[in-house]
Amino acid sequence: QDYRTQRLIPYISLPGKTLYRQSDLLRMLEENYVDMRPKRKRGKSPT
Repeated sequence: QDYRTQRLIPYISLPGKTLYRQSDLLRMLEENYVDMRPKRKRGKSPT
């Protein structure tokens, strides 16, 4: 609902449904993706 209200993503409203283009959804996901995995340190492995 927030994305529609703020006009962040195009959509089409039909009775009982809201439709989005897959390409628009994928673009939004790619633009806002944040990798939360910890980064590995490079160097010698512990022995």
